[in-house]
Amino acid sequence: MNGFTHLLGGATALLIANKYGYAELNTFNAVLVTAGALFPDLDAGRALITRPSRWLPLGIGKKISSHVLDGAAGAVGKVTRKVLGHRGILHYPLFYATLAGIIFIVHRAGYAVSITICTVFFAGVASHLVLDWLTTRSIPLLAPLSKKIIALPLRVKTGGALETVIGLMLCVAMIVLWRL
Repeated sequence: MNGFTHLLGGATALLIANKYGYAELNTFNAVLVTAGALFPDLDAGRALITRPSRWLPLGIGKKISSHVLDGAAGAVGKVTRKVLGHRGILHYPLFYATLAGIIFIVHRAGYAVSITICTVFFAGVASHLVLDWLTTRSIPLLAPLSKKIIALPLRVKTGGALETVIGLMLCVAMIVLWRL
């Protein structure tokens, strides 16, 4: 999926989390869910997360800030891709489940870890993984235990007409969730 579809998925995930009482609708959570929705593509060469000037409102000094931000994010993206490869560990649901489990254990042990912050971030990540699961490339659901691709019958071409339809469906879902 394209980055903007992932942004829509993250926004929808935040509205769902809000509806069920897991997160408030505020700027901090919007930024957090956005980071989560884009994070798995940190290992992609030209992903939206590696070009933040395309989606972050920067205001004053936009040109300087955008070059610095894009340069730094692009460098991190290149290193991440080189080390992990695209659709590697950052696209493994079990990686995030394990990380969430560790965070929960640390929280229960009395350490200062905000479960709400983690919930919002992981809601964004989950939306990303579900949307990528729909693509023709899909994701390895059980990796690293198995690298076998378990794809859904409906396979969406990234940037294709069906992705546009999914984006529109996410917009409708957001409107419905907002009004509930």
